Amino acid sequence: MVSVHELAHLITGLAAQLLEIPVAGQVLALLIGVAGMFANARAFATQMARHTGDSNPHRQAMTLYMWLFGMGVPMGLSLLYLAVSPADVPPGSRIAIVAAGTAVLVFAPMAHIFARAVQDVELEPLRLPRVPFLALVVLVLLVLGNIALSLGVRVG
Repeated sequence: MVSVHELAHLITGLAAQLLEIPVAGQVLALLIGVAGMFANARAFATQMARHTGDSNPHRQAMTLYMWLFGMGVPMGLSLLYLAVSPADVPPGSRIAIVAAGTAVLVFAPMAHIFARAVQDVELEPLRLPRVPFLALVVLVLLVLGNIALSLGVRVG
């Protein structure tokens, strides 16, 4: 049986093959992507320290939980869309589509790697505005519209 990790590599390799990207270009893209992910995590470590100080529970709330919700929602929506879609998607492709959601916001928990490197950042507790109710309503309408289209509702 192929693991999700192996499947992601197969799909990435297939995409590179279809785009006729040479192996050297694929390796370069991999290195740039990994370096960018670590650079983003390092940059986010400063923001983490600014808004949480040394409080590990606050750091977890800002990084780990954000990542868990940030990947859970796209994965859940992908499962929902796959369930209502009339398209015949092979099981391996379904797994890859859902697993793609795990990459969202992964830099946030990675910021803990760089927590000790951040020095002399003034504590500025995070203050968030109220929940954007109208934006949530629009998001729900977009999701319902996507489901309706998947179920064959015609527009126009």
